[in-house]
Amino acid sequence: MKTRDKIVLTQIIIAVIGLAATAYGTRVNFPDAVHIKYGLPFEWGVHTIVTIAGPANDWRVNINSLLLDFALWFILIIGAGLFMGRDQKVL
Repeated sequence: MKTRDKIVLTQIIIAVIGLAATAYGTRVNFPDAVHIKYGLPFEWGVHTIVTIAGPANDWRVNINSLLLDFALWFILIIGAGLFMGRDQKVL
């Protein structure tokens, strides 16, 4: 496999992992509410499913955390390409 192909494959793998990590949800049960928190490593969204008063459908989204999450994964994708291609001339 050529170096360029390895770089592209690595970047695709990191992109898929980043997308999965961004969409990853963790269920959190409190005595009076049930939440699903989204985002890894930065929590960007909270979906409230149930409260003490009954069913709920409330979303709280932190755009700054979402943008930081995407920025981190994009930096990893670009960094992997630069790191793997540092000794090769890839055109």
